[in-house]
Amino acid sequence: LMFFSIVGLFNTVHFSVMLLDVFNIVPIMGEILKSITVPGIKLLSVVYLFIMTIYIYAAFGLAAFEGDFDYAKDDDQDDNNGCHSTMACFWLIAYQGIPSGGYIEAGMIPQHNGEDNYISRVMYSLTFFAWVGVVLFNVITGLIVDSFTALRHDSEERADILKEECFVCGLKEQTYDELIDQGASFAKHRMTEHDWWSYVLYLAYLRDKEPTLMDGLESYVLGRLKVSDFDWVPRGTCHSIEQLSLPAAATAVAAK
Repeated sequence: LMFFSIVGLFNTVHFSVMLLDVFNIVPIMGEILKSITVPGIKLLSVVYLFIMTIYIYAAFGLAAFEGDFDYAKDDDQDDNNGCHSTMACFWLIAYQGIPSGGYIEAGMIPQHNGEDNYISRVMYSLTFFAWVGVVLFNVITGLIVDSFTALRHDSEERADILKEECFVCGLKEQTYDELIDQGASFAKHRMTEHDWWSYVLYLAYLRDKEPTLMDGLESYVLGRLKVSDFDWVPRGTCHSIEQLSLPAAATAVAAK
């Protein structure tokens, strides 16, 4: 998009491409784009089948129905400017048959049942429609729909995890519900004790701070961070949980 924004200074038509920035702004649009890019290898395989199919039908069509292909079959002044080579028929079918949903007759002169090759023409058109219009197009649709469904499921699952669990320590809301009588609050825990932005800012602070000015704890955390060791991050516990557990532990010790 940056490229088109620069080129647009010389030709304003390129500014229209900037509308595609909606894929970066709207999350659901980003998922739609990913539903095409994620199964990219499979989609390319289907495109390869399209190309091979068109070439095969172009070869057979040239051999059996060379005079039937026509770019402007509805033009009375047309001199049957069809195709007279395999590649010419390939491009005619790609230009006329594929956009019409696999209806290869879109690029051919209509034929009546009294003609000699009528049956072979029907089989030629029907097999192309069944394979391209029904099978291949539906395969593409199925791949994109399945990919979009999987992406939506993963997105909703991540949202549920972030809603019910603490991103930092992994504590679930149910754990806090069991301690609610003792004053625990899951919302307060996520907003104050384990606010992930606080951890991000803390790491940025450590990276910018002079090593000679760090205390022992800061040096330790920065050292663990350099080797991608996050054992210093609390897991399954927090300060408030430990504080709530202290009176119960003291009572148990006194009872002994």
